[in-house]
Amino acid sequence: PPPMVQKTDEPPAPQQIALGIDLGSDRSVSSLLVGPPFGQPTLVRNNLSNDSTPTAVAFGSNFKRCVGDEALEQPASNAANIITDLPKRLGASGPVSVGYGADGAAETFSLEHCLAMYLSELTAHAAAQRGGAAPTHTVISCPQAYTAAQHRAVADAARIAGIPNVSLAPSCSALAFHYAERHGGEAFPPPPGEGEGADASAPRLVLLVDVGCSYGAAAVAAYHADRSVRVLSSAGTDEVGGGVADEVLMAHFREQLSAKHGAGASGPKFEHRLRRACEKLKKLLSTVEQARVDADSLVPDADVALSLSRKELEGLLRPQLEALGRVIAGALEGAGPGAAESL
Repeated sequence: PPPMVQKTDEPPAPQQIALGIDLGSDRSVSSLLVGPPFGQPTLVRNNLSNDSTPTAVAFGSNFKRCVGDEALEQPASNAANIITDLPKRLGASGPVSVGYGADGAAETFSLEHCLAMYLSELTAHAAAQRGGAAPTHTVISCPQAYTAAQHRAVADAARIAGIPNVSLAPSCSALAFHYAERHGGEAFPPPPGEGEGADASAPRLVLLVDVGCSYGAAAVAAYHADRSVRVLSSAGTDEVGGGVADEVLMAHFREQLSAKHGAGASGPKFEHRLRRACEKLKKLLSTVEQARVDADSLVPDADVALSLSRKELEGLLRPQLEALGRVIAGALEGAGPGAAESL
């Protein structure tokens, strides 16, 4: 009888390791997709076994450098040498000067080089998870509101880091495909002939809203019966985000503390500690109506308590909420007549 499996001289397809990086201003998340055959993506865990890594790089004297969680764990005394919020500053700010050389001598780095250091760390985590096998392809999701200069800066950072075969994807496109992956068949209309009514097979429209640390975005995506996905319109802004809310709170309390404590309410250490206190206060106000945070050593020779109500927070953030409303309205308008009614 003929053999059940016929031999072939064709070599097996080479394994591909695709790394996806969701580049965030506060933290970034990576995942791996390996094939063929391709299964489900798996999250990449960093050297501390966390599935997200702070988007930060820190420098120290005598050529010390650290990335991610270790960078944020630097003491307040080294606050001036901690580079955070890289994606938002990229392409919009000049180089940074940090104490990195012998005995803390100043060294200058471009933000592209700082991001390259960070991307190198993420790819090293991915390779470690695959037993040392480096990714063959990398896709980096960038904020929807990115300018052409910022896109070029990310591509330059990847090149400096020596990462091959890099593609950049708008965040709303990545979100639209993730929605389809997460919701499966529920995201799509039924095939022709299986639905009820004349419009049963019309694309299903979904409004997607994404608010991160430094950016807000909205998109209208169409999900078709043939399982294809198309982003009809999108809009983004850098006026909205959790980090933007922190800046608003910092400005509010900085004014109060400056009036009371004068020059003591300034400097890198003060800003570092004030940010941490405002971040904590914001999180508390997401669950309670009134919150208070004790900020030890915020100003010289005094411990300070920051207090705020949720109603006061909403008042401070009203301009940001209005900006998010404009982004959503822009996405709906860009999707065409009748899009809002079809959601």
